[in-house]
Amino acid sequence: FQEDKHHLLGSTSTNKVDTRRMSGVKRERSPSPPPPAEKATKTTPALDVAAMLQALQADKAKISKQLVESKKEAVQNSLLQKSLLRKEIVKSETSSSQSPAAVVSPTPSRKLEDKERKEGEDREKDRERDKDRDHRRSDRDDRDRHRDRDRHRDKEHRDRDRDRDRDRDREHRSDRDHRDRDRDRDRDRDRDKDRDRKRSREEKPEPSVMLPPPLLLDAKGRELDDKGNIVTKATRDSITELKANQKFKIKQKMDLLAPSLEIAAPSAKKATHFDKSLAMPKTRAKRDTFKFLKPGAITKKVQQLKDEKAEQEKAEQEQVEEKRLSHTAELQARLAQRDPIPDIEWWDKFLLPSGKYENLDNPNLDFVTHLVEHPIPIRPPGEKAELIMPMYLTKKEQKRLRKKTRLEKDKERQERVTLGLEPPPEPRVRIANMMRVLGTEATLDPTAIEQEVKRSVAQRQANHDQRNQDRKLTVDERKEKTKEKYQADAKNQTTVTLYKILDLSDPRHKYKVNVNAQKFQLTGCAILSDKANMVLVEGGAKATRRFEKLMTKRIDWNEKAEPREGSAAIQPSSFQGTNRCILLWQGTIPRQNFTTFRFENFPDEAAIRRHLNHRWSEQYWDMVLNWKEDLLQEE
Repeated sequence: FQEDKHHLLGSTSTNKVDTRRMSGVKRERSPSPPPPAEKATKTTPALDVAAMLQALQADKAKISKQLVESKKEAVQNSLLQKSLLRKEIVKSETSSSQSPAAVVSPTPSRKLEDKERKEGEDREKDRERDKDRDHRRSDRDDRDRHRDRDRHRDKEHRDRDRDRDRDRDREHRSDRDHRDRDRDRDRDRDRDKDRDRKRSREEKPEPSVMLPPPLLLDAKGRELDDKGNIVTKATRDSITELKANQKFKIKQKMDLLAPSLEIAAPSAKKATHFDKSLAMPKTRAKRDTFKFLKPGAITKKVQQLKDEKAEQEKAEQEQVEEKRLSHTAELQARLAQRDPIPDIEWWDKFLLPSGKYENLDNPNLDFVTHLVEHPIPIRPPGEKAELIMPMYLTKKEQKRLRKKTRLEKDKERQERVTLGLEPPPEPRVRIANMMRVLGTEATLDPTAIEQEVKRSVAQRQANHDQRNQDRKLTVDERKEKTKEKYQADAKNQTTVTLYKILDLSDPRHKYKVNVNAQKFQLTGCAILSDKANMVLVEGGAKATRRFEKLMTKRIDWNEKAEPREGSAAIQPSSFQGTNRCILLWQGTIPRQNFTTFRFENFPDEAAIRRHLNHRWSEQYWDMVLNWKEDLLQEE
């Protein structure tokens, strides 16, 4: 309406009324007629526009009036339905209090509830659609803003890099000029020194040469002094540092002293003062005797354990029943404390001045207008919050963030140095920038300055290495860290792997399996029996994957262990054929069934099943027994 108004008023001021807009029909543009001579004809289009404006305003008022009347009628119908529903609820409550078997038909209330639920669903759909549209618009704006920001930032980086390269080239040229000038000056100074040294050598006579005293030897080649006496030189024994050589020296000395230390021991048989009755009798270790149990001792102990277990289960059941009764009583008390049904709801108070739904003759409908109120959406208390995904940075963004953080730290350190809160850092002098940093000091004594710079560089490197060494973890800390990583991996997901080994009698194979299972923080068991050998492990995904490589690739199952010196001989295995390890099954379970990993050796199959049944793992033994070679070939 406002657009039509402005268009018509503008057309009146320019004396060009667009009849195509009012009629809605496309027409060809006709040439504008020549301006009339009389002024009275210009007022004719203005009268038509005013009439059209009045017609539009009348139509708008009529439509608003119809809308308000329809809304008032809808409000009256809603109040009437609420009144009827309230009467039915009161009637049903009174009838239920008098006769519990009476049932009120819930048809009107169900229709009203279905209508309100449908309206709520429509509003929720409209709200979700508006929210999605706003999200898409905001995402598009964010992408555009990020793209413009990155483009501007990249341009700034390129400009800064270009300026930095230009400054570096300028510094390199100035350094080259300084080096050339210093080299020329050093060459001139060396030439002057050589000329002065040559002149001084020509003026001064050469000093007499001091020769060493002559070496005098006798006929046997021994050294003699000036008086003819033989010169003796003190010799010292060679000092050995190796432990083996030191032991050998000590043994040689003891061998030389052994004859002088030998003392003839008197024979007990030949000695006259030896009394055989005083000899100590040989003692024999006391043998452990059999300890017999009284009849019924084991049965009594088993019955006592069963009674204790039954009492514990009974106490747990009583505790659960007590919790259930307390919860039921709490719910009943909460339901009994419900608020009574009010005479009128708070959102209908301004429509009914009487304050009751029974008086619907004169409702106050002045508040009903053609406007629509959109309430603010409130998240339900039981609905979960939206999951916010973490933002991961690219390599370029990480590098940029590290550079920004480093610059901020350098700026803070410079400010502290400027304020005098900490001493200024020492200049990082190197051989490459020695002349530029030290200036004239480097030209006074270049050799000493160079040695000092090398010492400072070595000291900085030593400090750097020491800091790295201090940050390193000790052996125990590294083991604890590895253990914590494997335990954390097992908490996320527990993976079970089942292996069957044809022959597991070799002690070297047992040792490798046990040690690696302990290292990877795996739980389970290794069962050895005459029928089959089973290895069951539980743990994290990474640990089970590494243990699988050990069992299927790294261990040579056909290798035989050789007996060590001083140990008992290894009993040969009765297994004939090619030994190998077969991966039977691998999967995940909600929690671990074992607490540790250990080898178990049982006399019969019943003991094996009883041991696995206590840990909900009996099905793994069935899988090991049912495995056949034909199944592996088919796979």
